[in-house]
Amino acid sequence: MHISCVLRIVYHDLCSDKERKEFNNECMEFIKALREEDDIQSRIQTISVLSVLLQGPFDTGNTILGSQNLFDLMLQMANSNDPIQERIAVEAIVLSASKKYKAIDVIQQGANILKNLYKSMNEEDIKRLSKLASSKGTDASTNLVAEGSCQTLSRACCKFLTTSQSFNIRRWSADSLAYLSLDADVKEELVDNLLALKALFSLCQCQDAHILYLITTIFVNLTNTYDIIKEVKEIIELATYTKQHIPNEHPKDDKTFFDQRRKKLIEAGIIPILVQLCKHKSENCREQIVRIFLGLCENEKYRGSIVAAGGAKVY
Repeated sequence: MHISCVLRIVYHDLCSDKERKEFNNECMEFIKALREEDDIQSRIQTISVLSVLLQGPFDTGNTILGSQNLFDLMLQMANSNDPIQERIAVEAIVLSASKKYKAIDVIQQGANILKNLYKSMNEEDIKRLSKLASSKGTDASTNLVAEGSCQTLSRACCKFLTTSQSFNIRRWSADSLAYLSLDADVKEELVDNLLALKALFSLCQCQDAHILYLITTIFVNLTNTYDIIKEVKEIIELATYTKQHIPNEHPKDDKTFFDQRRKKLIEAGIIPILVQLCKHKSENCREQIVRIFLGLCENEKYRGSIVAAGGAKVY
């Protein structure tokens, strides 16, 4: 990751197209040198370097991915039954799909391979698959993986979250749920899983701003308090006329459903947890918490409980 950050800055600071072309050529020559031998070590090194580029100067990594036929190599490694090759291939496939508008073909092809890796995945693989499965956002009309896959991944995350004694594994599980909880079916299952909610509440005791942000993101998704772009009739008509994809809201993201989810979260004891989280100095976390409180306060029944718990002084 550190190397990716350095390469991203170097690429960003290049002053001309000529310099960027030279940078791309240097990276491409390095990849070609690794590909001269087709053994396991060379494959692992090649795809690892590609992952570094995709996390840093994405345009360079995307160019090399297309010109060197590396996606076929990634698929071969994903089907190799070698845990190390599978893990590296999964990471590269997900990274290559991180910008959907540039890598739609990668998403469509890679999803079929990733679906076959469920049985051999560990907590890190779950996170990577979760990113891919949730890349559709809240659009119910798009499924990049098989129907029900998000729920399968969510159940695996909840199992790790509620049974593992390892803090790192529980952190990975929360990280995955932050992506998966965009799916309305996952929201409905998660809000009914009291053990998983209690496990998330207990993770709030840590002082790691990244983990706290992940947990507040889950709560924002469960309560539907994220930003929603209002549909403009003229834009929809134009998209229909030009045959562009129009996202559809999931039926379980309707107000009736998210009102029930908010009620269940309050009954589970989320209010004192949110008040406690407000003591953290992270502005991003506090913003998420304010969103949640604002959504909960839409129902007058909850306002007294929120004020009594100290929610009126959170910001």
